Amino acid sequence: MRISGPSTLKRSPTDTSDAMMLTFNAKWQGPLLAGEVEVVFRKQGPRGFVPTLMYTYMAAPISAIVARIPISSYAYVATEKAIELADRGSIDSDELRDYAKGLGSLLVMELGRVAVAKYPITYSYMSEHFNFWPSSTYIPLSATGIQLLDELGQFENINK
Repeated sequence: MRISGPSTLKRSPTDTSDAMMLTFNAKWQGPLLAGEVEVVFRKQGPRGFVPTLMYTYMAAPISAIVARIPISSYAYVATEKAIELADRGSIDSDELRDYAKGLGSLLVMELGRVAVAKYPITYSYMSEHFNFWPSSTYIPLSATGIQLLDELGQFENINK
């Protein structure tokens, strides 16, 4: 049985980092890689540590890690305040309001400069080598995991 997240990439009590992997709908690849998304909204995220780095896994049909992005700010914000930031997230305020329906707050992450994977790390590779299964929320990464991902993806900064 697969675990939610890679067994050798996932954070453990003895191998920690301040990085996480987030899954995105494939429609977000273009805006994220173009640096158009300055803010990401989520219903939930880590509470045991404050992430400072995210690896972006794009769902099917892309099915790969395509970027590494620093997180410059990480906070739960009242839903109405978060909706005021919709433009910075390249999302329509009505779409964000629908996503946040019934929630008192949203996690708001401000992003830094995007580093694009020279070699996208595919689902098939991660599944075969790391017992990977994409998470609908997030996967906290280990220090070993981020070193492996950096070696595999060879991330390159783009202009923003």
